Amino acid sequence: MLHQLKAMTMGEPNEALLKQLRDEDTLLPEVLTRIAALHMGSTEANEPLRGTLARAGEQYFPHPLDVPPLLLYFLDRLNALWRESTSAKDDLYIAVFGMFGVLTVHPFEDANGRTSQDFAQYLLYSRWGCKNPPLGLHKNAHHHLGKAFIHLIEPCDGKSPEAFYHLRHSLATTFEQMTLTRLKENKNIALVANYLEQTLQLEWD
Repeated sequence: MLHQLKAMTMGEPNEALLKQLRDEDTLLPEVLTRIAALHMGSTEANEPLRGTLARAGEQYFPHPLDVPPLLLYFLDRLNALWRESTSAKDDLYIAVFGMFGVLTVHPFEDANGRTSQDFAQYLLYSRWGCKNPPLGLHKNAHHHLGKAFIHLIEPCDGKSPEAFYHLRHSLATTFEQMTLTRLKENKNIALVANYLEQTLQLEWD
């Protein structure tokens, strides 16, 4: 996967919006909805959470009714992980967790991949206070990065309420029990974190 990503031309992140969100110290739920709105070309400032079923191939994502509570579990754990971080490399693992949460909950009707990528940019941009978003990612890198996460979630065929229940329970448990140590021990998470480290292009004011 890494050699495919390295061969891609770097793309520009949505710097103006990310800078505005950082300067306004925007709360994370709104950061997500505003990034998603930009990518979906919405006439509204904030993209609403999805109200329909979503899937990738045979894998269904959480039921629309489960999206709001799962987002809360995810963002609560994200905030807790920052308190464990002691280095820039730790921060990269947490940014990967940010991508993982968005891609697995799939909170919007569309543009979840692009939103996850800019969300990771925002997390590091805000955390480090650098001049520009720090990751030199191709605009479609999420297509490849997402493949590292799809095997980390409970299979769900969408055929019964029980299937969605098990998926919700699995993700909620994953979010609640995630620690920095567990992030580092996961080979797929580590692979993405190492790739992000290779794309860093830091500038300081």
